[in-house]
Amino acid sequence: MKKIYVYAAMLACLFAHTHAGAQKPQLSKEKFQPVKTTRLAFTPFTVADFVKNDKSKGLKDLVTLPNKKKVTLESYLKTLNHIEGNLSGIGISRNRTEQVVIASRYKPAITATSVKPAPAAGVKTAAISKSAMSNRFQLANMSVSEKTLALNKLKDELSDRLLPDADNLPNEPFITEKNFSIPEFKVADYGVTVKASYTQKGILDPFSISSRQLNNDSLKRIIKNSNNEFTIGFKINISTDIPAVGNFNIYKLESEFTSKANKEQKHKSKARLQVLERVLLDENKSPSGDTYSFDENAIYNTRQKLGAADIFSYGLNVLLPVDMYLMSTGVGADFDMDISRTGVGGTISPIITQSIILETSASETTGPAADLLNFDILDIGVGGELRLLQGGFDLGGNAGLTVSGGGLKFLNDTYTAASIKMLQGRLYTFYVYPQFTCDNIFLQGLDPSCWVARRVENNFFDTGSFVEFQQVLADEFKGKNLKWK
Repeated sequence: MKKIYVYAAMLACLFAHTHAGAQKPQLSKEKFQPVKTTRLAFTPFTVADFVKNDKSKGLKDLVTLPNKKKVTLESYLKTLNHIEGNLSGIGISRNRTEQVVIASRYKPAITATSVKPAPAAGVKTAAISKSAMSNRFQLANMSVSEKTLALNKLKDELSDRLLPDADNLPNEPFITEKNFSIPEFKVADYGVTVKASYTQKGILDPFSISSRQLNNDSLKRIIKNSNNEFTIGFKINISTDIPAVGNFNIYKLESEFTSKANKEQKHKSKARLQVLERVLLDENKSPSGDTYSFDENAIYNTRQKLGAADIFSYGLNVLLPVDMYLMSTGVGADFDMDISRTGVGGTISPIITQSIILETSASETTGPAADLLNFDILDIGVGGELRLLQGGFDLGGNAGLTVSGGGLKFLNDTYTAASIKMLQGRLYTFYVYPQFTCDNIFLQGLDPSCWVARRVENNFFDTGSFVEFQQVLADEFKGKNLKWK
């Protein structure tokens, strides 16, 4: 844990509730709404509340706390009255029976609730089966039987005479580009933005192939003398907004796979995965063989600091130092891409599980804050987890040539789907302090039954719901039968 030392000059500003000279963003008192709003009268605790019928003990005598630390009764009363007086000011009684209370909640600029977007017109909504995805994008490898060739030989030779020579046909470029605009979701000033796109492009370079050669073995040999080219690319960028800390790109995947038919040219295989500023995967190769496979199930666990802020805590009525971390527990991508001289195809599945957690080193502060709060008595911390995003995308596609059903076919097939959940969980600051409940804190101080641990929490984010987005974003086939002589 990184220690945060708050110096006296800065603390003076904090207690005055001013931002002058602040070194970190501040989430001040105005950003939090007390859960209760009725102000209660407060009667301070005195020695008599803890030492009944015992005149021999006073403020300067030491008491032993449940954590075995010793402090003067005066110090204990000062801390207790500071907290309970502040809590009474927002409607939380000093005589309450609850051991845990929530004092305040973060007050967002815009309040949003869980939203489940309706599918856009013409878009299918469906559950996503990974096995179905993989099966759907197998390149067809059916060979034409000798019997079928014999039956169609005469007809094919006659029809071939009516076709122009392939060498006289112009090259035919093709391109399909899709940008997916998934709605930006925002809850309590936290936001998640997802942008994704895919590209399928290339060049169809006609070449001569006779009916006798309409099999995949012949196709693999003949195509090496052509300039056919096929590319599949997929990109995704996920960013988040965090109150007072800023905007971050938390997941970025860029990939592009290119098949070069000509035997003198090299294929391209590129895949780059970046979480914040950390590159987790960087594939960048130019294979020269007839075939190449990129089969990578890249799953990582990362923990990276996003930033820090001072967050106001009701009851203590001070700004506490908090560090914010991005936790990626199972983040990466699953690639199963095949490149050959005849085409490129396969699946790409980004995998995303990312959360925000908090850490604080408030108990390590020095100077006036430590004297006021008395960390011998208080246990101060943070808790919870905000799941920014969980789920992933699935892209499957083929671009290339194959022989199937007795004919030459151009494959241009793509499928993209998303199944993600966003913004679920809770983040909060807390502090715990002991409340003595018996007659004599000096005589009964070591009796555990005489102490109650009072816990106060201040919500920075809390929701029992989540935003769910599940849609098929693209399901297209732009292939066609080819007749090249």
